[in-house]
Amino acid sequence: KLSPTTKKPSILKKKYYKIGTLIRDFATEKSQGAGLKKRIEELGSALDLTNEHLEEAKGLKESAEHELKGFEVELSLNDSSILAQQDLFDSRGDFKD
Repeated sequence: KLSPTTKKPSILKKKYYKIGTLIRDFATEKSQGAGLKKRIEELGSALDLTNEHLEEAKGLKESAEHELKGFEVELSLNDSSILAQQDLFDSRGDFKD
C-alpha cells in the first residue's frame, strides 16, 4: 500500500492534468468560436452582396416592365391607327379585302 504522502503527488498530477485539459479545451473552444465568428462575418458579407444583386435585378425588372408597357401602348396606338385608316379607306371605297 501507498502511504498518504505517496498518494499526494499522484493526486496533484491528476489535478494539474485536469487543469491543463480544461485550459486546452477552453483554448480550442475559443479558437472554434473565433472561426465561427469569422464564418458569420463572411456569410453576412455574402448576404449583403446578394441583396445588392437582388436590388439591381429588381431595378432591371422594373425598367423592363416599364419599357414593355410603353411598347404595348405604342402597339395599341398603331393598331388603332391601322383600324382608323382601314375604316377611312372602306368608307371611300378605295380599300378592298
